[in-house]
Amino acid sequence: RQLRMEGIFKDIPVIILSAVSKPSFYHYLKMLNAEGNPKIPLPNAYIEKPPDPEYLLDTVRRLIK
Repeated sequence: RQLRMEGIFKDIPVIILSAVSKPSFYHYLKMLNAEGNPKIPLPNAYIEKPPDPEYLLDTVRRLIK
């Protein structure tokens, strides 16, 4: 939340690499956002472990362009 809301950091893409499944993460985020403000912004990408190396590289390349 802080990264996405700070002036100098807000434009930096956020990639989450996690062992938590994508549906579980988004459900948890939805529950957190239902409770209060400010809302937690979505990451630019969410990748489950273990990542496919090519997919990870493609994602990073896409987000830093």
